[in-house]
This record gives sequence, C-alpha cells and structure tokens, in this order.
Amino acid sequence: MRESDLRKIELDGWQGEIVSSYDQPLLRQVLSQLPQLTRSPEASVLREGRNRLVCLNLPLGQNDFVEVVVKEFRPRGLVKLRSLLTGSKARRSFYGSLYLKENLIKAPEPVAYLENRSPWQNQAEYFLATRIKDSQEIRFYFQNYSPEQIDLLLLKLAAFCREMHCRGVFHRDLSDGNILVRELETGNYEFFLLDTNRVRLKRRIGRLRRLKNLIRLGLPPSRQRFFLEAYFEEEKISILDWLWYRSLKLLFSLWIKIKKTLRLRALAGRLRIQ
Repeated sequence: MRESDLRKIELDGWQGEIVSSYDQPLLRQVLSQLPQLTRSPEASVLREGRNRLVCLNLPLGQNDFVEVVVKEFRPRGLVKLRSLLTGSKARRSFYGSLYLKENLIKAPEPVAYLENRSPWQNQAEYFLATRIKDSQEIRFYFQNYSPEQIDLLLLKLAAFCREMHCRGVFHRDLSDGNILVRELETGNYEFFLLDTNRVRLKRRIGRLRRLKNLIRLGLPPSRQRFFLEAYFEEEKISILDWLWYRSLKLLFSLWIKIKKTLRLRALAGRLRIQ
C-alpha cells in the first residue's frame, strides 16, 4: 500500500494512522472515544487477558458501519522499552497486516492503529482490523473433523504455508490460535493470519528455518509427516529433515509444559517485565 493511502491521526494522548478508505469524520470521532467504547456494553468481548480483544460496530457514514476487532495492548516493563526501538505492537500489527496484503497473504484488513504519543505514557494502545466472519481457529477443525476431512484441510494448509514462505513472509508465532479458517461452499478453505505484529519479511527463508517455523502448528501426530510431504510437494523429506522437525517440536512442547507448570507469564506480569 502506498503512503498516500494512509492518513495520520493525532488525538489527545495518541497518534497513529488510518487507511484512507476508512478515514471518515464519524470514525475519527469514535476513535477519540475508543478507551470508553471498548469497555462499554456495545463491545463484544472476544478475549480477556494480557492483550484484550473486543468486537465493535463502528460508523463510517450515516447508515454505513464496519465491524472491527480491536486489539488492546498494555505494554510495560521490557516490552515498553523494546518498543522504543521496534515501534509499538499496535503499529507493528498495522504494518504487518499491510505487508501481508501487499504479498497476497490473507489477514483481517487493517483499519487503523493508535499508540502513545510519548513512550513514557502509561495507557493502552489499539490496533483495529475488520472482523473475519464465519471463521474458526484452525484448532477447531483439528478437534472436530474426521481423519479424511483433516487430510484435505492439511493439504490446503500446506499450500498456504508454502506460498507464504515462498513470498518471504515469516510469522514468528505460526500457531493454531493465529490461523483462522473459513470453509467455503465449494469445499475449499480460506486461511487468514492473525497476530500480525509478529510478521516479518525475509529475502529468503531456508529449508531448516521453514521446518522450524512449522513446529507450533498442532498437527495430529499421525499426520505430521503427511503435512510436511504436502508442504514440500515433490521434494523428498530426508531423515535429517524429519529429525530436525521432530526434535524442535518436542523441545517446543517441553517448553510449553514448563511455562504452564511455573506460570512464567503470570510471574512476568507480576514483575512488570512483560
């Protein structure tokens, strides 16, 4: 997207950008009230937690509305310091979605973001994107589909991941919670990437790095090799490829268990380092 397709936003305590096609006076007015709106009865809460998600119906015109998901970030501690160098998570989410759109990888369409004007301000930051209707996280299909349906889904998922990597798009948390799936009437599937602040563009993504990037997907154990073979198409999966993938996947599973046991995320929150 060209720079001319974006508009600057300056509000009390916040700054940001909005995609020009959504830049309407009514929407700008609503953005100035976003902290109150996200806590109002009009907000449908999708997820509570460190990064809160709510759904809102926002006005574009007199009888024109857009349904958006608002992701609320509350950076603090080390994350706050890191944002001085890398930009806010809200900004990175916005530009990550734009990068995906430019590279023909589907994601919720970015609308706007708001970040603190000063890095020393201690208030929430926001990323707004359109809501993907009639979709589910991919784990829903892994848990509820028949083996035959899962195989078809995995073939389509493998093609999606392969295209993403071939285009130089690297998602640092390519996990079940960050892939939305919409089943089409034709029996095909659409995939959408979430958590776009973790998207990076690479000139080239090597084979071992690709394999490592796929370990967070919660594939049924019996279908992991099937998925990798579909991902690499006619290229054979060597013993080293398989050992690399399985070793990293086991280490990742172990790390998740350790985090849950020690409750590291809650501890980081109490120490204000996350």
